[in-house]
Amino acid sequence: MEYSKEHALLCDAYLVIMERMKSPDRQKHWRLLYRVKPTAGALGSLCEENYRLLRQLAPGLDKMQGRFLSQLPHHPPLMIDIMHEGPFTTRVRLTHLFRVIEDGPLHPDPDVTMKLYSDTGQVEVLEIKNQQRLPVQGLYRTPGLQQKWQANLFLGNWLTYCYKKGYSFKNGADGELRDQLPESLEIA
Repeated sequence: MEYSKEHALLCDAYLVIMERMKSPDRQKHWRLLYRVKPTAGALGSLCEENYRLLRQLAPGLDKMQGRFLSQLPHHPPLMIDIMHEGPFTTRVRLTHLFRVIEDGPLHPDPDVTMKLYSDTGQVEVLEIKNQQRLPVQGLYRTPGLQQKWQANLFLGNWLTYCYKKGYSFKNGADGELRDQLPESLEIA
């Protein structure tokens, strides 16, 4: 199969942008990725970058099970819910929690469910709830690649934001995990 010059230029631009993603000024480069026409290979690289970002937020992810909270002053708490499904797959839900009324249920926004593949070092976005920006219904329908690309770009932007703000699910100095949430906590 022969590719057009435009396709080759887009792929080259994508590789340059992904290389720049390793620099401290990532946010500017995320915006450029919205202009790239996605390919399966580009999506795979983006899923690898999201895996790396998620591992920065939760370096002990392999040893975590259940719900945990990362809290910052004057910012909504960030919750991660981890369920190991197999030796190489983990289902993860990541969301900010907002309380609309005092003592009322917590409302997740955005609410991202993803699957981590530790053998390939990739994250696959399964679902994004409670956000209005992306039409991500039917990720596997035509044009599924474009929707998956947008969902993973959204996830990458959000993970970068959370990391830059200082959210973290790291172990304490004594090796104990902090802020584990009870399963009975009511989340709308």
